[in-house]
Amino acid sequence: MRRPLALACAIAFAALAVLVAHGGAVHRIDAWAVHHAMPGLDPSSRAPSVGGSLIPLRHASVDDRSSRIRLVTNLWTFPASAGVSALLFAAAAAFLLRRGDRTAAFVWAGLWIAGNAIEVLGKSVIERPPLFAFDHGMPVHLPGFDNSYPSGHTLRSVLLAGLVAALWPHRGRLAFAWAAVALPLLLVAGFHTPSDIAGGALLAVFLLALAPDFRWARRRGTVREG
Repeated sequence: MRRPLALACAIAFAALAVLVAHGGAVHRIDAWAVHHAMPGLDPSSRAPSVGGSLIPLRHASVDDRSSRIRLVTNLWTFPASAGVSALLFAAAAAFLLRRGDRTAAFVWAGLWIAGNAIEVLGKSVIERPPLFAFDHGMPVHLPGFDNSYPSGHTLRSVLLAGLVAALWPHRGRLAFAWAAVALPLLLVAGFHTPSDIAGGALLAVFLLALAPDFRWARRRGTVREG
């Protein structure tokens, strides 16, 4: 069951990447979202730098409604930022190594590395047609969306939820509920378009479907709740 799911997600991810680059219906959906579903959008914002990705709250502001929406989104998705998620996955790998499960440790670390590598590659080679917002009645190009496919925060949110579910199965629903809230917040805040978020989710499910079903916590009985 997992291999067909992985294949389906891989095909859908690649097909969506092509559609993002060539415009059409996907571009129209993204454009609609820019105008109607992103109250937190800052038309002057650009794609975050490496430093901005590692320290996502350093430019946080509460000056107006849109900045407050962005702040709430940054706080909610903070565990899925590149730097924090790297630390969380490294800690999980170390935890698994100490319990003697080297295979699981290397697989989960590998999933994080592979996912982020694909994200960087996608953003390097996939460029969508320009998206525009209106600022004081004037169309403004949104360069932050030019190379934003797939959404790294979406990818890491779903991967992190999968990690929690694997280690602590009884907390899996809570972890995936957190991820499910994170995805629409990324849209509302104006951080990512619907296609970016769909691409990140497809990539994450693809990677999780490739991971063996360790059922580590239940098999060994050494991970305690609380």
